[in-house]
Amino acid sequence: MMTTFITSLGVFVYPQVLVSISIVALCLGYTISWCRGELLHRKDHPWVRTLVPLGQISVTIGLLGSVASFIIAFSEFDGGFNIQKVTQALSMGYSSTLFGIGSMLLASLCCYVLDLQVQETAS
Repeated sequence: MMTTFITSLGVFVYPQVLVSISIVALCLGYTISWCRGELLHRKDHPWVRTLVPLGQISVTIGLLGSVASFIIAFSEFDGGFNIQKVTQALSMGYSSTLFGIGSMLLASLCCYVLDLQVQETAS
């Protein structure tokens, strides 16, 4: 199932996976740093400067993948209607968007939880 999902992302799989892995790694790194007490007195919130832009890039790549796949899907009407090609292209678009939004959700959730934890320990 995972290989089907990855292949359905098309050409956007490489940048999307790279950004998503970066988000997961940063979330884990910041969480470990918080557990060790290294983020207790940080007022600059470095996770916001890194996770939010990466999440936005992830959503942007997902939406770009959607637009490109919709163009591919609807350009297939020139030579007649082929439902197989249209559904493959639309599947690529929706998968790309889902992957991008999921990565942004993870980045946002991690920022929110870290903000709460650092704010709670500062009080």
